[in-house]
Amino acid sequence: MFCKNCGSEILDGYKFCMNCGTPVEALKKPEPAEESTIEPAIIENSEISDEEFLQRIAGRLVHLYEIYGTVIVIRDIRVREGIAQFFFVPGPGVRDKAIRRHELDITLLFKVNATLTQTNGGYLVSVPLELLKYYQLI
Repeated sequence: MFCKNCGSEILDGYKFCMNCGTPVEALKKPEPAEESTIEPAIIENSEISDEEFLQRIAGRLVHLYEIYGTVIVIRDIRVREGIAQFFFVPGPGVRDKAIRRHELDITLLFKVNATLTQTNGGYLVSVPLELLKYYQLI
């Protein structure tokens, strides 16, 4: 299979494009979505939807941890008061130290100051949406 976003080959079993971070699920025919928690008009003058933009960013976050051999699962993506929030849980056997070790890498990945907060049952990465839109190449 090939990524419809960048054209790179996606190997069997991969959940994200290794080149651009697009989730494989986004390459399949989307099912009708239920009520979205994403504020409208996140990206102006863009060919992709707001939700797809945030899914790509989430894919980059998952890919960052995969590079270091750490598995995370994105559970929720929300936008609240101009802040994009990515809630994730660590995979089986992943320790807090492995998650915290890459806090600076998250900021470098997004090119903006991101915060990583441990919450009940997982972690929350919060990123100012306006800066995220400005610095991301989509």
